[in-house]
This record gives sequence, C-alpha cells and structure tokens, in this order.
Amino acid sequence: MKKTWVQRTLTIIAFFLFTAFVCEARAEECLFYEPTKVRLTGVITRQTFPGPPNYESIEKGDEPETYWILKLEKPVCINGNPKDELNDETVKDIKNIHLVFHGDEYTRYRGLVSKKVVASGTLFHAQTAHHRTKVLMNVDGLRQVE
Repeated sequence: MKKTWVQRTLTIIAFFLFTAFVCEARAEECLFYEPTKVRLTGVITRQTFPGPPNYESIEKGDEPETYWILKLEKPVCINGNPKDELNDETVKDIKNIHLVFHGDEYTRYRGLVSKKVVASGTLFHAQTAHHRTKVLMNVDGLRQVE
C-alpha cells in the first residue's frame, strides 16, 4: 500500500515537472532578426540618453539624444543568425526594444507615446553607441491597442 502511494506521488510530481518544462519551452520560442517581420506589443516611452562626445553624461556636456523605446508586454528572445555577422548573437529576456523610424514617422506616431501599441517591423542587433537597447526594430507600422 505504501508503494502505491509513493508511485502515485512520483507520477504526479513527474507530470507537473513535465508540464512546467513544456510551458517554459513554449515561452522560450524565439523570434528572428531581419528579414523576418515580427509584431510586438508594449508601451512606447520616450527616453533621453547622453550622446556625443562621450555618451556618459548630459550634465557633463554630452548632447542629449531622445529615442522611443518599446517596453514589451512580455520578454522575448531572438535567435542569432550565424550567416549574418551583424545579427549573429542570440539574446534572451529582452524587455525593451529601441524603435527606429524613417522619414516623418516620429511626427505621424507622436500621439502613441505612453500608449499600448502593436509594433510591426524587422529586428536587428545593436551596432553603434546610438543604439540604446540590445535589439532594435525598423518600424513599418504602429497601431494602438486597448
């Protein structure tokens, strides 16, 4: 009788461990860098960073650089591409994405700052001191969500 209780307990524990492992694996499914298009949900924030010449302190004379950062609803990971030397690094637990716009999109989308949005575009890995998060998105569309 004791053996049956132990077997049942071990079976239940094994079931829960397996379920947790499967759920974790699904949560860790990673996105891909460009040219794959992705959609990410989060809140847009405006953040000012120290720029040239030293990228250390606005108070000590560095130029202020203001960018839009998408604070993600859920952290993501991005698979590196070993065939692309600019995007070869796999990164995990990404919570913030620097949004990159072209043309007059800052003006077009300024009403979305501090709002929850779905951003669509392609991801790329940071390459310069002007890139303020490990991963950035070339934005091709934004829409507000409730």
